[in-house]
Amino acid sequence: MASNPMQKKSRNSFLLGMLLMLIIAAVAMAAMFFLLKKDEKKQEEQAAAQTYVYRLNTSVKSGEEITSSKVTSVLVASEAAPKGAFASKTKVTKDGKDNWVDKSFSYSGYKSKIDLDEGTILSDSMLYEDKALQASERIQEYNMLQLPIQLDPGEYVDIRLHMPNGQDYIVVSHKEVKDITADTIWLQLAEEEILLMSNAMVESYIAPASNIYVTKYVEPGMQTAASITYVPSQEVAYLIQQNPNIVKEAKDSLVTRYTNESALRNNIQTELNKYSDQAIDNIQAQMEEAREKAKQAREEFLYGVN
Repeated sequence: MASNPMQKKSRNSFLLGMLLMLIIAAVAMAAMFFLLKKDEKKQEEQAAAQTYVYRLNTSVKSGEEITSSKVTSVLVASEAAPKGAFASKTKVTKDGKDNWVDKSFSYSGYKSKIDLDEGTILSDSMLYEDKALQASERIQEYNMLQLPIQLDPGEYVDIRLHMPNGQDYIVVSHKEVKDITADTIWLQLAEEEILLMSNAMVESYIAPASNIYVTKYVEPGMQTAASITYVPSQEVAYLIQQNPNIVKEAKDSLVTRYTNESALRNNIQTELNKYSDQAIDNIQAQMEEAREKAKQAREEFLYGVN
């Protein structure tokens, strides 16, 4: 039986429509697959372009130590991290999957070169490693130094001796102020520095018009320690040489300074000789005054006496 031409035309149109729909569906699926792959690749690229870094959760001053309590681990775009940023996590790929593994905070003992604001991402150019603690270091308390009007704990200072004839010497340098009150300061000093301070204080007592005073650094993290210019007396130089608590490097440096810079020591001694007749009285009076200040400060600390 001959087919109806209209039915044949209708059937062909239907098949053609189905074929077009299948082609459109295949194209759509291919396009969707391509877009999904492209999105996955973009996500992978974005993930690869991210890194975990340490960000400050508090502001720190120049010369202040960076501790684990002052930082937070955060994920940022790699391009947002400064050059030399400290990584807080490491990416590890296992079974085709990337995982972030925490790194232990290993920057305790590092200090800031400059003032840093909260939210700053840490990098190696911002920090410096503090020197190792010496076995002989102790916290020393002084209440006979002339203190700056503006001086706070955490700032760094030099101790200087000013002689009546205008000579001015650096006794110890680049020391952090551990604590401070109206007239008392606490410093962490090594054995040789304690001896130099004692020597300088006695000599400041001998010459009534002399002054032993404190100057502070502007940017202690950026500024290196000033060179010591004060030369101790022969007796103290000998004590330094014999003292087993002073490390060899410091001992050699101080003894060499005494030997090579005898002219400076002669200048100091010449000035002190002017007051030889009254030296003992001056020392005794100043020591008694220092002890009385220490006693009053201790009473205020213990009992709140004003």
